[in-house]
Amino acid sequence: MSFYSKFIILGLLIIGMASGMVGALSSFQNVSQRIATHTTLSAWSLAQLELEYQKFCTELQLYRAGRSSAEQLTLAYDLAWNRMDVFLNGTESKLVRENFGAQALIQRTFGVLQQYEPVITALPPPESAILAEWERHSLALLPEIRKLMVLNFTGRGATRGMEAIDLSVRDISWGLAVLSLLSLLMSYLLFREARQHWFLSLHDSLTGLTNRARLPQLLKERCHQSSIRQTSVSLCLLNVLRFHEVNNLFGYQNGDQLLRRLSDILRQKAGKTALIARTGSSEFALLLPRQQVTTLLPEIMQALEVVLKEYDPAHRMRLCCGISTFPEQCTSPVELFQFAELALAAAKKNSAVSVQHFNIQMQSTFQRRRELATQLRAELQAGSPAGLYLCYQPIHVVDDPHSLGIEVLLRWKHASFGFVSPPEVIEIAEEHGLGDVLGDWIFRQVIMDLSSLPSSILPRLSVAVNLSESMFSLALSDRVVQLFRQGPLRPQQLVLELTETIALHDFSVSQQILTSLREAGIRIALDDFGTGYSSLAYLKELPVDKLKLDKSFIQQIHLDTRQLQLVQHITELAHDLGLTVVAEGVESAAEREIVIAIGVDEIQGYHYSRPLELPQLRHYLQRCFPAETTV
Repeated sequence: MSFYSKFIILGLLIIGMASGMVGALSSFQNVSQRIATHTTLSAWSLAQLELEYQKFCTELQLYRAGRSSAEQLTLAYDLAWNRMDVFLNGTESKLVRENFGAQALIQRTFGVLQQYEPVITALPPPESAILAEWERHSLALLPEIRKLMVLNFTGRGATRGMEAIDLSVRDISWGLAVLSLLSLLMSYLLFREARQHWFLSLHDSLTGLTNRARLPQLLKERCHQSSIRQTSVSLCLLNVLRFHEVNNLFGYQNGDQLLRRLSDILRQKAGKTALIARTGSSEFALLLPRQQVTTLLPEIMQALEVVLKEYDPAHRMRLCCGISTFPEQCTSPVELFQFAELALAAAKKNSAVSVQHFNIQMQSTFQRRRELATQLRAELQAGSPAGLYLCYQPIHVVDDPHSLGIEVLLRWKHASFGFVSPPEVIEIAEEHGLGDVLGDWIFRQVIMDLSSLPSSILPRLSVAVNLSESMFSLALSDRVVQLFRQGPLRPQQLVLELTETIALHDFSVSQQILTSLREAGIRIALDDFGTGYSSLAYLKELPVDKLKLDKSFIQQIHLDTRQLQLVQHITELAHDLGLTVVAEGVESAAEREIVIAIGVDEIQGYHYSRPLELPQLRHYLQRCFPAETTV
């Protein structure tokens, strides 16, 4: 049952309790009206009947004693007659007639009146024997009527209204008790679930560790305590490299189990008072006293590495750690975390180092990258970046000299820092949320550049554009089709390149994206093939068209027989799967001859050309297609 469903049920219970209270009030009102009606009818019907009958008996006695007239006796007789007739036939006195034999008694009394009706019509003298007999019969019934009056007010029937009230109170009390218990139960469940939601908002659902959202506040508190005590604390960010790849290979269930094992080790080794958090899919934060970095941290990392080897006997995963210290290296918890991230990034890049401490050089790099990010954002927002431009590297088709591919390569010449490497530009853009904006600029610049080429050459070209991680989304296909709707290229001339890391980050989503691109007629190339361990396992599942062999497989291939055989087997496998094979990084004629002999379909590298700026590309195309000169 969902959290909101429980709220709805609790609301219904509250409405039920309110309805029960309203029903109780209504029931009390009805019972009160019944009691009031019963009391009124009893008092009026029986009291008036007894009063009139007693008057008649008194008048009869007075008449016989010569102290009353015939008219007064006749009047008393008529009034008693009418009271009894109304009592026996009226709807208002129905409830009273049904209790204590009232109807039978009054019927018998009324019968006596009717029996002596001829006497009252022709009233005899007071000393008449029949009047004495009538007086005797009438007075004999008077005590019974008086007893009926007493029973009607004090007998069981008189308390029926109170019994009805008690019954109503009991029923309502049980109903309200049940509703109250249910409400208390739902309130408890809601409280428990709200507490669980509160816990999950501050903790990682898989490991139970503090999550990244909660970590800054806890770092702030610990840094404040450290300042008061004049001690130093070190933040250690630990990351399991290539976890996603192993996770995809062995399954998410095993990956989750591994993460739980790692978190358990951190708890056991660091202790209950240590600040431990999960800050990413395979990243953990550990705050330790500075002196424990050299004593406890190595022990923790050794224990973690033992578990990693158990789950990955091929030793593909690697544990690395970045460390920053407060207050020696930073002045705030924000900087403490940022500097630990910078140290971790350095450890990731250097396979020979598993633990990296933050240093001044990293701070300088951080400030430089922050300035570059600010400048890049400003240039992209301006729409016409001054330092950004594109280069194009030719890709030759082995069996078709009339066709040519070109790969789009990003360049940035910064006014202060000079040439910024393309990987760093992409990394800065991704880190600062500029990946999509930069991607759109690249596509628009490609369209602008190619529109300036001779129109007769354009149909011979295919253009390859590298995708960054943020560009690779479910909206990619529609976005690219929309951008190239007006030309100058058809979708079939466009090749989008992505690395294995991007393709395998979320395999099911990648399949959806690649399928939508293929349906739009856009081809897909798997770039830097061979740098990841899981390529062969997933190659048959990814809807790609091209395989680009990484240059590490091509360089010096003519000097290494095993390398040649490996490339040959990969090429044969790719051809069996219907893929086009591109050899990257071909720099010599010897390498070119060998890859052609192996059977690759396309060749890219310095042997043909370095990346060219647009004017140089125009001249290169004219040399490749001398007959095509029309613009």
